[in-house]
Amino acid sequence: FPSSALSKWGIKGKTSVVYFYGADDAPSCKKENSLFDEKWGEFSGKGVAVVGVRNEKGAKGFEGAQKLVVDEDDEIRNLIGIPKDLFVLGGRETYV
Repeated sequence: FPSSALSKWGIKGKTSVVYFYGADDAPSCKKENSLFDEKWGEFSGKGVAVVGVRNEKGAKGFEGAQKLVVDEDDEIRNLIGIPKDLFVLGGRETYV
């Protein structure tokens, strides 16, 4: 995983879950974000950082306990080879 991204997101050297998803307002992505949000206390209680990553088109204003970041121009997504879903939205992948 690119250390530059981990540094940029403030999680370099930390135990982390990084999940890439399509859009804040897509039903399946809303569900995924909500589940991470509900379980955030369990993750943080064990010292695990949780970061949700979406592209500019997918950033629609979801707010949660977990850190949410925008992958500008899909830079990290392209670097690690995550394909787009439906040719538009960023694909979903989770890394621990």
